[in-house]
Amino acid sequence: MKNASQSAGSSCPKIIVTMATALLFLVTAASGAPPWGTPQMQPGIAIVTCIGPKKDAFGNPLPANVAYSLGLMDIRNPNLLNYGMRGSSAPLWTAVTSNGTPNLECHHEPSWTAENLGMLFGTEIDSDGDMYVAAGGLYPNQAPSYEFHRQYGVLGGGATDLAAAGTIYKIDRNTGVASVFSVLPQQAVDLGDGFISGPGVGNIAYDSDFDQFFATSMEDGMIYRIPAGGGPPSGTPFDPLTPDSGDPGMPPVNDRLWGISVHNKQVYYAVWNTGYAGDEGKIRRVDLDATGAIIPSTDTEILTVPGETPGAPNWSAIHIPVADIEISADGQRMILAQRGQRDWQPPSGFIASANHAGRVFLAQWDTAVSSWGVTNTLQSGNSWGQGETYGGADFGMEGGVQEELIWCSSADTATDQGPHGLQGVRVTDFPLVSAIVDYSYRVPYDPDYTTSGPDYKGVGGDIDIMQDPQDVRCVEIEVRDIECPEEEGAPFSIDVTLTNLSGQAVKYLWFTPCPADELPGGAITGTPNPDDIIEIPGAGIPDGGTYTQNITLPTSTSGEKFCLRLTMLDSTGEECCTEKFCFDLPNCDCLEVIDQSVTCEPQPNGLIKYTIELAVLNLTNFNGSAGFDFAHATFLPPSGFVDASVEPSPNPIPPGGIGTVEACYIGLPGSLCVSFAVHDSDLVECCSQEICIELPECGGEPELPDACKLDDLIPCRPNADGGGLVATTSYTICNNSSVPRTYTWSAASIPDPACPVTLPPSAFSPASGTIGPVPPGGCVTIPIQINCEGLEPGFCAAYQVCAVIAPDLDPICCRGKVFAPEEGAVVIGGDPSEPVAVPVGGSATTELLLENTSNELVIADFVISDTAGILGVRESLADTVAGNVYRISVSLDPGEVYPVDVLLTRFDDGTNSPDFTSLQIHRLYRGDRVISSERLFSVSVRLSRQGEVPFGIRRIALLTQPEPLLELTIATRLGRTYRVRESTDLITWVDAACSVLDGVINRDGTFTGTGGEVICGVPCEVTDPRRFFMVIENP
Repeated sequence: MKNASQSAGSSCPKIIVTMATALLFLVTAASGAPPWGTPQMQPGIAIVTCIGPKKDAFGNPLPANVAYSLGLMDIRNPNLLNYGMRGSSAPLWTAVTSNGTPNLECHHEPSWTAENLGMLFGTEIDSDGDMYVAAGGLYPNQAPSYEFHRQYGVLGGGATDLAAAGTIYKIDRNTGVASVFSVLPQQAVDLGDGFISGPGVGNIAYDSDFDQFFATSMEDGMIYRIPAGGGPPSGTPFDPLTPDSGDPGMPPVNDRLWGISVHNKQVYYAVWNTGYAGDEGKIRRVDLDATGAIIPSTDTEILTVPGETPGAPNWSAIHIPVADIEISADGQRMILAQRGQRDWQPPSGFIASANHAGRVFLAQWDTAVSSWGVTNTLQSGNSWGQGETYGGADFGMEGGVQEELIWCSSADTATDQGPHGLQGVRVTDFPLVSAIVDYSYRVPYDPDYTTSGPDYKGVGGDIDIMQDPQDVRCVEIEVRDIECPEEEGAPFSIDVTLTNLSGQAVKYLWFTPCPADELPGGAITGTPNPDDIIEIPGAGIPDGGTYTQNITLPTSTSGEKFCLRLTMLDSTGEECCTEKFCFDLPNCDCLEVIDQSVTCEPQPNGLIKYTIELAVLNLTNFNGSAGFDFAHATFLPPSGFVDASVEPSPNPIPPGGIGTVEACYIGLPGSLCVSFAVHDSDLVECCSQEICIELPECGGEPELPDACKLDDLIPCRPNADGGGLVATTSYTICNNSSVPRTYTWSAASIPDPACPVTLPPSAFSPASGTIGPVPPGGCVTIPIQINCEGLEPGFCAAYQVCAVIAPDLDPICCRGKVFAPEEGAVVIGGDPSEPVAVPVGGSATTELLLENTSNELVIADFVISDTAGILGVRESLADTVAGNVYRISVSLDPGEVYPVDVLLTRFDDGTNSPDFTSLQIHRLYRGDRVISSERLFSVSVRLSRQGEVPFGIRRIALLTQPEPLLELTIATRLGRTYRVRESTDLITWVDAACSVLDGVINRDGTFTGTGGEVICGVPCEVTDPRRFFMVIENP
């Protein structure tokens, strides 16, 4: 088992930057701690996955950011009265709701959504209670009368991103914060209905013997080994059947893998096949060696899964694979859960999960013949076909007894209309021959689901339940800090934090070597210092209390997994308990991160851009070797990093030298743990170390969706090649997310009361296509030519251009108009290639062309303005004043084209500005008593976000010479005043003694912003406790 967790840290004070500013779709408790408290995952709690629906139980829309694909359910103590008969009056075990019984407690975090995590299937829980969920792509887009959010998660990279398709997420057992744990390789393929991405991960299994994970991949039919700390899979993936061809998409059905489990140093996995008689699914097993690696030569088939009868009523299921394998604690029983696969768009091959085909099998190990055999078979749900399981199952408790129930995810648990959710059946009630059961527990996915629906077919995913360990742990051990030796021959220094769970006060501690037969594969042990009994001051560690003890270990253990035993004693010397714990010692002939700083910048899509700066000491010459230079640094896994491979400064960092490494990461607040690798200039020598970085909360701009812009009004003009009248419009799409995106677009004429003419599809050239990839925060413009043959002089037509990034997401649409000028009119034109961009506080120039198409002299007045009212307009810098409205008078000879260079200046400071405005031109007509106007032209102008300087703390640095000083780099706005405050507990705040470099502190302790960055120095001591800072802006 994994007995201890650890994180890398620094001996420097930890500074956290703060900024000031003037389940599924279950109805559950508010975010934060679940009703059963923390940790969120405890023995008996179930983690459940699904695909987020687009409607709730009452048919109301559910956007992707509130449609949940992950939830927790407390199913530890079912009420015996809820074990009832199926049918319309079947008892449902639900949460507090309009129709439920308020006795089921369930929970989800706000981030567990279809938008953030995407559609999920595989689930796992490690021995600490940390949870893991895997992206799963084999969900339907829709079924009769309902639709789902068929997309992958933004946290993994985006709705159709290949990295997101292969992502396994880790869910912290205490906070519920999700992070990218590991990414399996994927290739793009059309999964049906225009959804192009990778098919996803099959399932994931935790190996408690070696503290590691194994996962199956839908893309290549391989099994990947993943370290406990996450990151890229280790070693060569195991390809047990026909070698993968390398082609995109799932391998042939007889080479596909799904369900997986690990028990007693053996990996069990399921081979798809069709699942029908004659091509039944198979369960295979392969052994692990002393290091936890798969031994390919031991791979063997151990069980044939009973096949379905061809032609049976199963809603056209073409494959019925085993998607989940669970093994009992004693290794004598095995649960196999199937998940039917239906071709939703025959004969195109849109293969996705559905219900009405899938059973749950209970297999038993027969010691007499040393083999496995299926003994019981459940047709879950109301069994319209041959079972309705969604492919997830696990053992559960009843009456406080382990493994009394088998829970499965299932459709139609009570009637043929629903509800979809979890079904719990007593092991003693599992049918000996394939059949449904009348009595069971039933938990709807949504507490507003009833026995009459809604019948959301295909929604369900996996389930995993934390099992109560046979030996209850009496102490929780966490390795908080490991420091490399300060000089050659010196020991490691390790801080160990203990939480006493023994039920009594602990007075003495005793750290001893771990017995050899208890060591995990590849681990070592030894004698720590102190090696004698340690007396705790005062009354000792109370039950539930914590205590931190420092121990040291010899340098010779560098780079090893090290295990110790801790014995806790009460005041009489009677043994309280003994626990083993293991941790990884850093490779101190490699590097040490001696300091780290983080600055943040909010992004329009709700994510945060973090600039991470590490101070790195090159220790490669530590043990007397020559060492090597650090010329490159890499962060693994690379997901989230703008550039995961960077160069240090200075480059190189010589052996014994200190340098800095800076990287940019886009993600959410929380703890980021990665492998930090360094290489020499030839990429021959290398070493790595796991580091953890705390990413702070960060204030800033609100979330912005992707945006588009069309030229609002453009005239038809003679084609340059003489082919008639045409108009050229500019369509711009802006990616406001944190990942590159490719858009599919199309143009079409639309009805408009003011413009009754409808243009045919052939009028647009091109009429559709793709744009991208568009970089994060970037915009791309394409020209579209419109044939005006159908427009008579004086008439107009309306049209729109829409773009999508995935077929099941809402389109991004913009509208414009095209008109045929009256004969002899003045026609306005401009540069159609790309909208001019005007930065905050800056200017830009664009050219307009005024053409007299008549045979007479024309004297005309024009007014130029922008629709948002935030641009100043003038012809040149000679015009000292730039107003919102600019008026010009021109005299145009017959056929003359008169160019006008217009200088545009931003009036706003960039706060909450739109992405675009429009530059429009009206012609003025003087009558006897009134002046009328006619709008002749309107084109896009991009309001660039460059130049924005929102205030806030951007960087923190600790200087030790000549006196300890914290330097806060603060972005300011011109003329505003700022105050810096500090706290040690985030409760009591006081003004910080801030001195401004090259500046003046006002008498009230504030300083004035310069419009740029101001450096504020705060005195400190290296031994100071943790300190928090905030900056307050005053107008």
